[in-house]
Amino acid sequence: MAKKKGQGDMEYLMTYGWAILVVMIVGIVLWRLGIFNFGAATPPKLSGFNYQRPLEGTLIINGTGACRADANDCLTLHIVNGEPGTITFRSSLAKVSNVVIGACKVNGLEITANNPTVTQGQKYVVSCPGVASGPSGTKGGVLSLSLRLDYDVMISGKVRARNETTIGQGPSE
Repeated sequence: MAKKKGQGDMEYLMTYGWAILVVMIVGIVLWRLGIFNFGAATPPKLSGFNYQRPLEGTLIINGTGACRADANDCLTLHIVNGEPGTITFRSSLAKVSNVVIGACKVNGLEITANNPTVTQGQKYVVSCPGVASGPSGTKGGVLSLSLRLDYDVMISGKVRARNETTIGQGPSE
């Protein structure tokens, strides 16, 4: 009789064990796909630049106060010049959630007035004021970004005009 009872227990474990295993696998898959990621911060994502290399985790979209050194009310992005020479900026166009924001600066110098230069491999900071005048009143929300940089680069003694655009998204902090 003991053998029959043990056999019934094993059949019970096998039947429901497989069902529990399938439910666990489906739960893990859904969790890894982000289905259960309610209200979590969206990490900044950027794509599109060919020669300029944005540093990961440096996109900040902050919608409080005025655009100062502490990056309030600014779009701020740290980038490394990947061109094979020194670049001289001509202009920029920044949009946050399809609203054009203020004139951008490179390392604190306004692009259109000062035409700042950045040498090959040098890290620089692009900051654009006016995010709060756009749609950024949603602190903690996700904002889309489009940033176009127009610049000249000297390669083999020739000046080449380039423009690069990055698109992405980031949280409003």
